[in-house]
Amino acid sequence: MWFCTAKGLASFDGTELEYHCSPEQAVEYGLNGYACFEEDRFHNLYIGVNTGVVYFQRRPDLLVSLDSLKSGEISIKDIRVNSIKVDVNGLVYLGTKSRGLFIYDPVGKSMSHFNIEKNKGFKWDDWVHNSVKCFSDCRTDPNKFWVGTMNGVYLFDKNDKSWTRKFIIKDSLTGIPGYTKVYYTIEKMDQLNDSTIWFNIWAGAFCKLNTNTGLVKFLTLGIEKSKSKNQGHYFIPSFAKLPDEKYLIGVNSPHPCVFDPVTEKFTFFSLTHNMEQVDNVLNCTNDGNGNVWLLRNGSLMVSQPIDSRLQLVKLQDVDKKNYIIPGEPRGVYFDKKESRYYFAVRHSLGVFVYDTSFKFLKLIPTPLFTNYYTNNRTCTDHITRDGSGRLWVTGWETYVLPPGSDKFDHAGKLYKKLSWLNKRGEFISLLSDKAGNILLQERQTGNIFIIDHKTFSVDTLKLPKAQHSSVYTIGDQHLCYDSVKNLLYYGSSNALFQYDLKSKRNREVPLEDSVGQKDRAGITYMYDIDLKGRIWVLQEKAGLRVIDSYSFKKINTIELGVNGLFATNYSGLVCGPEGYVYLMGANVIVLYNYLVKKSVVFDNTNGLYIPSAISVMNANNRLIIGHKGHINYYDLGNFIKSSFGLIPRIQTWVSLPGDIYGDFSINDGARLRHNDNDITFSFSVPEFIFPERVEYAYKVDGVDRNWRYTSFLQHKFTYYNLNPGTYVIQVKAQYQGGSWEAPVSKFTFTVKNPYWKEWWFISFVIILVVGLVYFAYKIRINTVRKTEQNRLRHEMVIRDMEAQALRAQMNPHFIFNCLNSIKVLIQDKENEKGILYLTTFSKLIRTLFNNADKKEITLFDEVETCKYYLQLESMRFDSRFAYMVNIDPQIDLKSVTVPALVIQPFIENAIWHGIMPRAKGGTVTLSVRNINKTVQIEIDDNGIGREASRQNKNSSGAEHQSKGVGLTEARLKLDNLLNQRDAQIKITDKKDIHGEPLGTNVLIILNEE
Repeated sequence: MWFCTAKGLASFDGTELEYHCSPEQAVEYGLNGYACFEEDRFHNLYIGVNTGVVYFQRRPDLLVSLDSLKSGEISIKDIRVNSIKVDVNGLVYLGTKSRGLFIYDPVGKSMSHFNIEKNKGFKWDDWVHNSVKCFSDCRTDPNKFWVGTMNGVYLFDKNDKSWTRKFIIKDSLTGIPGYTKVYYTIEKMDQLNDSTIWFNIWAGAFCKLNTNTGLVKFLTLGIEKSKSKNQGHYFIPSFAKLPDEKYLIGVNSPHPCVFDPVTEKFTFFSLTHNMEQVDNVLNCTNDGNGNVWLLRNGSLMVSQPIDSRLQLVKLQDVDKKNYIIPGEPRGVYFDKKESRYYFAVRHSLGVFVYDTSFKFLKLIPTPLFTNYYTNNRTCTDHITRDGSGRLWVTGWETYVLPPGSDKFDHAGKLYKKLSWLNKRGEFISLLSDKAGNILLQERQTGNIFIIDHKTFSVDTLKLPKAQHSSVYTIGDQHLCYDSVKNLLYYGSSNALFQYDLKSKRNREVPLEDSVGQKDRAGITYMYDIDLKGRIWVLQEKAGLRVIDSYSFKKINTIELGVNGLFATNYSGLVCGPEGYVYLMGANVIVLYNYLVKKSVVFDNTNGLYIPSAISVMNANNRLIIGHKGHINYYDLGNFIKSSFGLIPRIQTWVSLPGDIYGDFSINDGARLRHNDNDITFSFSVPEFIFPERVEYAYKVDGVDRNWRYTSFLQHKFTYYNLNPGTYVIQVKAQYQGGSWEAPVSKFTFTVKNPYWKEWWFISFVIILVVGLVYFAYKIRINTVRKTEQNRLRHEMVIRDMEAQALRAQMNPHFIFNCLNSIKVLIQDKENEKGILYLTTFSKLIRTLFNNADKKEITLFDEVETCKYYLQLESMRFDSRFAYMVNIDPQIDLKSVTVPALVIQPFIENAIWHGIMPRAKGGTVTLSVRNINKTVQIEIDDNGIGREASRQNKNSSGAEHQSKGVGLTEARLKLDNLLNQRDAQIKITDKKDIHGEPLGTNVLIILNEE
C-alpha cells in the first residue's frame, strides 16, 4: 500500500511502515501534500502532486520529477494533476484541475495536450469546463475510455483524440444543500455493464448513466433519513464495490451506506455502532484483490474476505414484550427436503426456523418452562426428526411436533405410550438413527431410551460399569451415532462405550490403551464420530487421536502445532463433513481440515461474536456457532478459497557500520568489507487483514543449523561479528494453523576476507617464497642435474645391451623351429612340399638376416616375416589349419616401426598350443587395424584355449616350451621405457555362453602419437 504523508512517500504491508524518501525530498518533490497514484506495468509509480508529476522507480528507490515536460507553452509543473491513468501500451494520461488532458509517452519522453473543447486554445484555463477528475475503462472498445469531469461524463477516443459528451440530465438536483445545478463534480466512476456507469458527485448524489441514451439519474442521499440527529451534508468523496455487486458509499457526514443497484436503495450504518456519532469518511476504494479500504478520522479500515470470516445472524425478536433474556441456540436440525434450519433455542419461546440464507421464516412455539434457572421460557437444547416426520426437541422436558401441527406439545400428552417421559428429568442427548427411531440419553442415570417411531415401544440401554482403570475423564458425555455401521457411542464421566443397535452388543472403548500409554494419567478426553465411523478423541493439551471402530487401535495422531493444527488449549470437538473437524479453544473456534492439513482460526477479529460460544454445530456443510441472541455460521465451500500461502520478503537489511539496503532483490549477492560484518535485517509479508496471525521462520546459512521461529511482533534480528564467507538469509511464513509449504525467500551476501587473507595476497607471498627458494638452490640443482644426466646415459647403454641380448636369444629359437619343420617333410618324403618349404624358408632367412642388426623394423617387414612363417607352417601341417591376414588399407605399414619379431611368437603359440591339439584343426587370423589413432595388431585363433593347453602339457610332458611370448612382453616393456611408446598386450580367452573355450585372442596396441 502506497501513500503520501507529511514525511513523504511511504509504503505499508500490514506490518512495517517504510519511507522511500528523506524529509528533504518530500518537500522538494511536493510529496508531503495532495497526491494521486497510478502504477505502471513495471510496478513503478506515477504520483500527481500540486506542482506536476513525480515518477518513482522502485528498484532502486529513485524519485524523478517530470517538471521539464512541456506541451506547447504549457509546462507540467504549472498544472495540478487530479487523476492518472496508464494504459496497456504504457501511455500515461494526466487529468488536470483546469487544463484538460495531457498524454505522456515515457518511451519518447514527449507530452501532448488536449482540451475538452477542441476550439479552445492551449492557454484555455477553466476549472469547470476543462477539468478532468477521473477515468474508467470502456468495456465495449479498448481504444476508448470514460472521463469524469466537472461538467459531466465524456468518452475519449485514443486514436483520433476526440471527446463525446454523454450527459442528459433526467432528475433535478434541487434540494441538495449548497449545491449549484450547473456543476456536476464527478469524483469516481464504475462501469457496471455495457450500458450502465455508476458515479458519485461530491455534493451528495450517487448517479446512474445510461451510456446508450446518455440519460443520467441522480439518487440523492439527502432524501434518505438516517437515525442520526446530525444529518450533515452527505458529501461523498468516493465509493467502492462490494463482492455482491453492491456499492459502499463513503459518505463523509454523517455515516457511510451500502447502495443496492437493483433496488436503488441506500442502507446507512455506523462504523462505531453509534448512529449519533458522525463517521467522517474521507475515502474508500478497492485494492487489486477486491478488498474494500476505508479512511476515516486518520484510521484505516479494510474489509475482511468472506472466506476468512464468520457471518453473523441476530435471532429474530419475535416478542419484544416478553423476550427479555437472549436466547441460546444449542441444537440444530437441517431438513434437506424443505431446505430449512430448525434451531432449538434455550430461554426463548420456541423453535426458530431459517432458510438457507439465514432469513428468519417463523417461530414454532413450544411449552414454556419454569424452574430455578428459567422463568416461563423454553428449555430446549436438542432437536431432530424421526422416521414418521415428527420433530422432537428435548432439554428439561421433551416435546414433539406432529406433521401438520403449528406448535410443539409434551410427548406424553400427545402419545399415551410416552407418558413415562413426563416423570423423567433432563435429557442431555437426542438423535435419530437411520431407521428413524429416537434415542434419548438421561442426564441423571446416563441410561439411553430407544423409542420406536412407529409403535413408541421403548428399549432401555443402561450404562454399564467401566471395566478399564478410570485414570482419565470424559469431558462431554453425549450420544454419537455411526449411521454406516449402525453403532451408538455413549459414555459416563470415566468410560466410553460402543453399542451395536442391530446385534445389541455392547463394548467398552479402552481409551487409555488406544491413544497411547504415555498420555494416560490425569487426561481429559473429548470425542466424536466422523462420517466414516472413526472415533476422534481430543486430548487436553495434547492433540487429536483417531481410533478404528472395530479394533480400537490408534490409526492416526495429530499433535498440536503439527500438520496445520492450530496450537491452543482445546475444550471440545465436533466432526463435520469428510475432512473437517471443529475445535473449541481458548477464545477461538478452529476449523481444521485434516486432508489438506490447514486450519482457519475464528476469534473476535474475524467475526466470532463472543469468545466463549454456547454451542458448536454442523449442518448442511456449514459450521454453526450458537451465542446468546446470535448465530455465527461459515460456509465450508469458502475454505478452499482461503489463502494459506505466504511469501515473505526481506524488508530491509543493514550492514553495520556500512550501508542500508532497502530492496534485497537488487542487492542480492552484495559483498561487504570484512569490518562491515554486523548485519541487521527485517522481514514481513503483505498482510493487512490478519497480520497478527502471521508466523515466521528464518535462518542464516553459515550460522544457524536449524530454523528459528518468531511472530509478527518480532521480525527484526541482528547477527554480530560474522566471519568472512558467503551467507544466505532464508525466511518463510505461514498463517497460524497453516503450513510452511510456501516458497522460501532467500538473500545472499558475502563478507569479504581482509586483504591479508585474499587469494591474490596469499598467492603473492607464495610466489615470493618460491622465488627465493629457487634462487637459493639454483646452483645445487644444476650440479644434481649434471650428475643425473651422466647416470641416465649409463642406464641407456645397459638397456640397449639388454635388448640386443633378447633379440639374439629369439632368432636362433625361430630358425630351429623352421629347420625342424623341413626335417619332418624330408622324413615324410614330401619332396615337392619340401622344395617349396625350403624356398619360402630361404626368403624368410633372407628377411631375418636383413633385420638382424636392427632394434626396430617396419611393420611391413614384420608382417611379411609372419606371412612367410604362416605359409611355412600351413605347408607343413597341410590341411590341419588355415590362416588369414587382414591389413587395413588406410595404414602405411612402412611408416610404423615395431621391435623385430614382436608378432611371430604369438602366431607360433596359436598354432602349436591352440590349433594343433584340436582334432579337426582350426584357423589363425592376423589383423592390423587403425582404431582411435592407434595401431592394433590382433592374432586370433579358434583353438582349445590356454587352460586346456596347460593341462595337455602337464599330462603329456610335451617338450615344446616356447619362450617367445615372455620375451616379447619383456621387450615391449623395455621399448616403452626407451621410446615412451605406451605399447600394450591384451590376451583374452574366448568362451561361449556355456563357458566352453572358443580359442584365444591376442591384441597388441601401439600408440603412434
